[in-house]
Amino acid sequence: MLGLLASASVVASEADRLSPQERFRAGVEAFQAGELKRSRALLEAAWEGGVDTTALHYNLGVVYYKLGEYQRAEAHFGRLLDTSQRDLALYNLGLVARADSRESKARAYFRQVAEEAERDALRRLAHSRLDTREEKKAPEKPAPPLQGVVSLSAGHEDNISRLPDTGPSQLSDSFSDALLALRGELSALEVSAAAYRRHYHSESDYSADFGRLGLAWVNQSGERQTRIGLKQAYLRFGGESRQWQSTLEMDYRLNNCLTTASDRCTLNLEGTHITPYTGFSSREGERYRATASYKQRRNNWEGSLRYRAELNERKDLETDRIFISHSPRRHGLFSELAYQGFSQLSLGGEIGYRYSNYPDDFRLGSTASGHRWDHRYELGFTADWALGAAVRLKGEAIYTRNDSSLERFDYGSRRFQLSLRYRL
Repeated sequence: MLGLLASASVVASEADRLSPQERFRAGVEAFQAGELKRSRALLEAAWEGGVDTTALHYNLGVVYYKLGEYQRAEAHFGRLLDTSQRDLALYNLGLVARADSRESKARAYFRQVAEEAERDALRRLAHSRLDTREEKKAPEKPAPPLQGVVSLSAGHEDNISRLPDTGPSQLSDSFSDALLALRGELSALEVSAAAYRRHYHSESDYSADFGRLGLAWVNQSGERQTRIGLKQAYLRFGGESRQWQSTLEMDYRLNNCLTTASDRCTLNLEGTHITPYTGFSSREGERYRATASYKQRRNNWEGSLRYRAELNERKDLETDRIFISHSPRRHGLFSELAYQGFSQLSLGGEIGYRYSNYPDDFRLGSTASGHRWDHRYELGFTADWALGAAVRLKGEAIYTRNDSSLERFDYGSRRFQLSLRYRL
């Protein structure tokens, strides 16, 4: 005991004589010399002295990992998720989770690195971690990993009724959201489930519930991933059951598709049959979508560009005096850009445009009629804080504007939202 006290006293005295940067360098040298406890004390002293760099958190994470202090190691590696060292941090979080006997979590981290890491060597290393564990477990088959997200949100939205600017009244209300999404893998099959609810506190007629189950076949081959699946979804709006949606989907993803940098190209095709409940038969029919997207991460920046085409073939609402089409043809272009150079904060913006063309003229008695087309614009700003390795807080401000050939469909709305998200 006297020896331990003397050692601690010597390290404290050493740290007092050094500047914060010198403590950091001395901590790295102590680690290289195999003096883990001395290294930890010096690095902690450097952090307390104001050193708050990527290198400091990385080295502290490694020291804590070597000492078996896995919770602290996870916290420091988690601070690197919004930096240029994200891929390496995810890999190290996998090592920490595996050492802490959280195998499902470890495999989720390694799988993410294997699919998304910029460096080929790191992707191969992550694949080897997955393959090695599978070999060690043979012939016993490991339980399928389970991943998921839980999110709780609160916010305020203007003009939830989407009434025109010249309308008699525009309903605005605060709301709360809850989301639970789960995904599990078994061999080449992927099973998914999601449940979502938005509750408007005063205008409950606009509250919505959504549930979905999915089953997909997934094939991963190097940089390519192919997914073919079925999804069944349920929609409830304003307290009334509205429709079932049955979807056949094909998704193809290719990493490093255009450059040698960390980028990804994705093509998604889906066909959906909508089966409405009684009273909403005009919504029955098919919806077809094709989406092509490109995403790239370079240094502290991450950007994406997405194009979507949509074709609807519905029954529509038609009487002697009324015709309301639910069968628009749509084209949309959306872009996002985020700066992730801060230690725990990511700032971003998004912009979107969607053109909708309704092939049959709108008719509402003798008061309004004509061909309808819409131009919808969206502009948003986001701030995303990392509160830990698996917890994030996100703030959003989004403005939407719809300009239509028919004045009754012109509207503008604003939404402000704060979300707390936990990744299982």
